[in-house]
Amino acid sequence: MEIDENSTKGNIEVIEAINSELHLDPNDPNYAKYVKIIAGDQLTIARQRSILQVRLGHESGAQAWKHFVLMPGLFHVKIADCHGVLNTHFGKPNAGRRSPGSLGFHNTVMDRLPITLTSLPPFRTCRDLIMVSLYARVLHCLLLVSGKKTLEEYADTCDSWDSLVNHAEQIYEKYANAQLVQDLRDRRAPEERRRDPELAAQAKGKKKASDATLKKEHPPHVKIGDMVFENALLFMRDALLTREFSDAIKRGDSGRIVLVLKQFAFAFRGNGRTKYAHEMLHVLHNLVNVWSDELRHVILHNWLLNPTGKLNAFVEVDLVQEHLNLWIKKIYKADGDAHSWDWLALVSPCVDVLRRLATQFNEDLGARQGNKHTIPDLSKDIESLMASLREHEVYVLKEGRVLDNDEMPAPDVLSAGAAALTHGAVTNPLQDFNQQFDELRRRRDLLPVSSLLQYLPGASHSELPAPAVEVISRPAASAELFDTISDVPMHNLDNDPTPPASDDEELYEDLAVVESPTLTRLEITDVDLDMDDDWALDADSEYASDSDDDEELPDEEQDGSESD
Repeated sequence: MEIDENSTKGNIEVIEAINSELHLDPNDPNYAKYVKIIAGDQLTIARQRSILQVRLGHESGAQAWKHFVLMPGLFHVKIADCHGVLNTHFGKPNAGRRSPGSLGFHNTVMDRLPITLTSLPPFRTCRDLIMVSLYARVLHCLLLVSGKKTLEEYADTCDSWDSLVNHAEQIYEKYANAQLVQDLRDRRAPEERRRDPELAAQAKGKKKASDATLKKEHPPHVKIGDMVFENALLFMRDALLTREFSDAIKRGDSGRIVLVLKQFAFAFRGNGRTKYAHEMLHVLHNLVNVWSDELRHVILHNWLLNPTGKLNAFVEVDLVQEHLNLWIKKIYKADGDAHSWDWLALVSPCVDVLRRLATQFNEDLGARQGNKHTIPDLSKDIESLMASLREHEVYVLKEGRVLDNDEMPAPDVLSAGAAALTHGAVTNPLQDFNQQFDELRRRRDLLPVSSLLQYLPGASHSELPAPAVEVISRPAASAELFDTISDVPMHNLDNDPTPPASDDEELYEDLAVVESPTLTRLEITDVDLDMDDDWALDADSEYASDSDDDEELPDEEQDGSESD
């Protein structure tokens, strides 16, 4: 479709084009009776919601946009989470050994290309850094809680599953403990509060030169607590949440996904992804208070797909679309004069068939180059990171250890997000959300003026019946984030916008809550359908096929499983 989807008007045109291709008539009285689900990233969902905000109470029938249900794309939520974790825990780029627990230092230890926060590498690179650092920290902490010196020694002495579970619980309780971080920071808070006014007064008295020539001086940190240890504990907590989200998606467990999204509602607010925090409020509020049981069932069973039908092979619905987009743009694009919208329209529906045909030709002619990714050997990276963690005693509390004066400790994004959500600096975001919902709820009960055109003088009164206003019991407006959702299913597997084109477009854009992740998807590895299988530490990596093939599991693994 030759449509500019970077605008709200373009999003409307996409819906119109889909209706045209499917031969759906929006003027058909039955068209608006059926719910139509739109899945996409935060930017797409926000623009679709802005259309509803503008039209609600002013348009009737299909033009009111009330029959559309917006479903979040979980792949883009994953991208936003990785971006937030990287920004929060990257540390000061040139701090080096003075910030030994930061992701920036770990990137240097593994001898990887430098990362600049203002120009981030693709999503897969950032995600791999977070995951490898997490694996090394977990194994390092395993040695700490067990008292062993090497992993080989631990493997020889750990003789039961219960023992391993007990050590895992100790790791979480000791080294992902946000309350301990808060206790350490509370100890130095009184001294910081006494010091800050004095430093501000001294700085004001010394201010003689112009602001343009002054270099901002950062006061030394109060040497109470351990900033390196505090940051390490918070990273462990945040990275485990990231891994839990990936595992829940891979398993197809919507219940676990919803639990993580509740945490993300706070974390996104705390790490600066405010638009995604707003989106989490919408999806959680809809799941708990707005959607019917039937609609909730449909959403929770369709925001994940299993293209291969294998065990633990679910992926996000928007990842499947991103994967297809990259194949169209990178693999089957035309060059030179043949590069046109006509060619894209011709080849796009055939991409999957072309991929399967190429695979079949390679197998028949004996030119098959392999059907699996090379599983990366993480042993050297993990060993180097574990040695660094041990050398710098990152997970050992050392009283008085501080960071550079111009490097602040990593924030507890969950606590900061909860505070910002309920006690905003200017307005209360949660209260604003509820007020917006109440306004939309009242406008849903309005009778659009367009419905009354038939009753103007000269109109035929016999053709259409008088409009009836039905009073519907609405759910509570408040967004209760901690309400439980009963019977949340697990999927059935046993084992910057472009300038507006018109005044209406400007109105749409003003209302849109828009933000797009800055982690790019440039290569096929950034949208791999099996990116969670590419770890040598994963138990099921033996059967990790690449995203372009449908290699079947052994017969014993197929029993009892089915595709979604």
